[in-house]
Amino acid sequence: MGETSNFFLIFLPAVAIYLGALSVVRSDVSKLEKKINSLEKEIIELKNAIQNKDQIK
Repeated sequence: MGETSNFFLIFLPAVAIYLGALSVVRSDVSKLEKKINSLEKEIIELKNAIQNKDQIK
């Protein structure tokens, strides 16, 4: 019984730390994905604006 309780005392906090860290990483990746999508849209808009400006000249 003592071995089992020692196992849980070591294993469960390690799992909790891992899951917490995983949650933080997933959140950061989600924020980065949104930022990348936003930057891609801005780049496309800038390209279109440059092309339109060149066509007007």
